[in-house]
Amino acid sequence: MLVGAAVAVVAVMVVVATTLGSGGRTRAATAGSARTFPVSTSASTASSSTSSSTSTSTSTSTSSSTSTTGATSAVLPAPPYAVGVTGLTVSAAGASLPTTVRYPAHASGSGAKPLQRSGGWPLIVFSQGYDISPEAYSRLLDSWAREGYVVAAPSYPYTTPGQGELDEANITVHPAELKVVVGDLADPGGILAGMVDSTRIGLVGHSDGGDVTDAAVNNTCCRIPGVSAAIILAGAELRSFGGSYEPNPSVPLLVVQGDGDTINVPACSQQIYDSATGARYYLDLLGAGHHAPYLDPSYLAAYHGSDDTRAAAYRRAVQAVTLAFWQRYLAGATHSAATIEADAHLPGVATLTAGPAVAVTGSCPGAP
Repeated sequence: MLVGAAVAVVAVMVVVATTLGSGGRTRAATAGSARTFPVSTSASTASSSTSSSTSTSTSTSTSSSTSTTGATSAVLPAPPYAVGVTGLTVSAAGASLPTTVRYPAHASGSGAKPLQRSGGWPLIVFSQGYDISPEAYSRLLDSWAREGYVVAAPSYPYTTPGQGELDEANITVHPAELKVVVGDLADPGGILAGMVDSTRIGLVGHSDGGDVTDAAVNNTCCRIPGVSAAIILAGAELRSFGGSYEPNPSVPLLVVQGDGDTINVPACSQQIYDSATGARYYLDLLGAGHHAPYLDPSYLAAYHGSDDTRAAAYRRAVQAVTLAFWQRYLAGATHSAATIEADAHLPGVATLTAGPAVAVTGSCPGAP
């Protein structure tokens, strides 16, 4: 259960270390040639979440609190919204996970007054890549919060800069920690009570964080109940998690992959997409590497990337398609799969496959 003021949000953001390292694993196995997958017009159906995960963890705020209670506005303004930022700490299996939370607010900034919505906002929980600060993804996370989502980004121990000695093997523990984070933040009586709609939960992760997200949705080792939709950004299925991968047909899936990625080769993402049995989308970023489509420009230099016009185009594609996916499968918008495909129609930048299988080019190291 949660300790501290129940119906409260912390007013001061946790300071997240921004020291960056090597950026994690290399999966440079048999990578095939770059491919352009045709856009399909296959229709997909939405799914609804029927439960949220429960947790016996303790969550404590790291600073004084600002109340989230109060009368709900009679008329909710249309997005984009200002983005408020706050920090809290989730305790999971003896580990402390500083977690940054972004949310629609009356004004931008740390501790801003939350914008109230009847029933709360959908919750998105983001897992970052190995040895990368969650703050390196601020633009992407902000883009979702501006459109009406509460976006939480935990800093996992031993894989986040400044959170203990780095050990990439520790990602196998992260699905259990993620389950605690989801359970605490979605708890109707918890610290984000009144802010979060516990029936609308989305999981998303990049690189090793994508591995964690996929395991939390599709692996018997670590499946988190109550997930409404998931996005995997350059992730993979891994034997090291144990269990077996049995795709969950009730969780719509968007898989994003750069076909020039030599760290998480395309075969890894293609395998995830092809094994999915529910609504599924594969966004192929033409010529993109592992970091440029997702990280803020100021962080790319640490990973030997460059913030050129093509990197900016990849980021726009990722923001547009991920948001359209969230709106369809997490917020319950009535637009069709064709709308998601329209947002992905960026000649020379990206192509989208929705439904049909894609050809697997090569093999994915570490996969079952």
